[in-house]
Amino acid sequence: LESAYFHPPSIRRTAKTLGLQTDASYRFERGADIEMVRYALDRASALIAELTGARMSEPIDVYPRQWVPPVLTLRMERAERILGTQLDSQTVAESLRQAGYKVHEHTTNHLSVQVPSYRRDVSAEIDVIEDVAIAIGYDAIEPSQAAVVPFAARNIPVHLQPSPHRDRLRDVLSCLGFHETLSYHLQAPETVLDESVTVEVANALGRERSVLRQWLFPSMLENLSRNARYGAESIRLFEVGKTFRLCSATEGSVCEEERLAVAIAGQAAERHWLAKERPADLFDLKGVVEALMDQFGVEIQWEVAEPKMLHRWFSDPVLSLVTAGGRIGYLGHVHQSIANAYDLPPTTFVAEFSLEPLYRSNGRAWQYVPPSSYPDVVRDIAIVVEHSVPSATIGRLIAEVGGELLRTVEPFDVFIHPSIGEGNKSIAFRLTFGSKERTLTDEEVNAELTRIVDALKRQFNAQLRTT
Repeated sequence: LESAYFHPPSIRRTAKTLGLQTDASYRFERGADIEMVRYALDRASALIAELTGARMSEPIDVYPRQWVPPVLTLRMERAERILGTQLDSQTVAESLRQAGYKVHEHTTNHLSVQVPSYRRDVSAEIDVIEDVAIAIGYDAIEPSQAAVVPFAARNIPVHLQPSPHRDRLRDVLSCLGFHETLSYHLQAPETVLDESVTVEVANALGRERSVLRQWLFPSMLENLSRNARYGAESIRLFEVGKTFRLCSATEGSVCEEERLAVAIAGQAAERHWLAKERPADLFDLKGVVEALMDQFGVEIQWEVAEPKMLHRWFSDPVLSLVTAGGRIGYLGHVHQSIANAYDLPPTTFVAEFSLEPLYRSNGRAWQYVPPSSYPDVVRDIAIVVEHSVPSATIGRLIAEVGGELLRTVEPFDVFIHPSIGEGNKSIAFRLTFGSKERTLTDEEVNAELTRIVDALKRQFNAQLRTT
């Protein structure tokens, strides 16, 4: 008569290697009670001897490595903290004895218990605490409210604390009709801007999530594509997130930067019975960025972007956002090939820039200025310049030359026709002049206009258009 215990890992490996799953392998690969081997043998032998008159010989016990029952320490304080109720050590000890444990040491603060051999699932203190909960009954544990620590009261390092401007940023964009998205920090290598500063991930789960993102643009495209596939016609999304790049290729240090991506795709606005549908354009998103910067009191200028790496993703022209500290981001029309690859509408526009200037800003100090008692004088001028000259550059020059009497400069028309010359364009500006001290005369306004036109001729070789 034989009674045996089989090593679970060995049974599991053999069954898997041979592809042979039996009831015995299913039972023994999960472990059995090793201490029951001798007891079962003695009991079976005794029954055979009793019923048949057989004689029992001395058993041959092959037990190369004696099993040592684990002894665990149960801390009463930890058990009370996890279960959320007061416990009596005497009651706990008695409950564990009834569950098959042997209590070796018993004090008011802790218990030392021996795990029964048939409990293969008990290996740590937390397992004993679970048995205590089962023994006393979950219904006997009174519900309690967990302590809530306000976020502001948590001891967070200064460099990890979120900027107080972040929530305001979200509020402004939400009021402008945008919805926030959240994306993974991991992206595919094909989406990086500069391979020389790529931060690769060790033991990546797959190629599509093998590098830390250098910009938010690729994940924004994925979110736009998902919304477009679900039938959204007017999509407005934004994301606030960190980007990563190598600060030094030799040292391997990583620089983090918090950036904002804003995108518009499809129609300029949701359908409305009173308004005609209009596809979104570059100026819709440009106006959103300018409104956001105005809320934070950050002065920006627009320039035509030069980095060739952006032109793979955007159609010309790509605009750069420039502040007093330099270029912080870009805005552009997503290239048609990229839009087709992501199943996006042809009118998809994305802007992305660093949030550092906004976070550093103290905001705009609004101050009441009484309106002038004297009427303004409005004049329109149209000039012909080369097509490559940005209107913003012309507007800045007009504002500089116009002096104190010039209040506003607004472009309102662009005209392109062979009659004004190949490669040229006509831009019309509305100039508003005024004074707080007196009513301006035609002579004063004409003198300012002459100075402005002369400056435009010198700077841009512009011609005043009269027809």
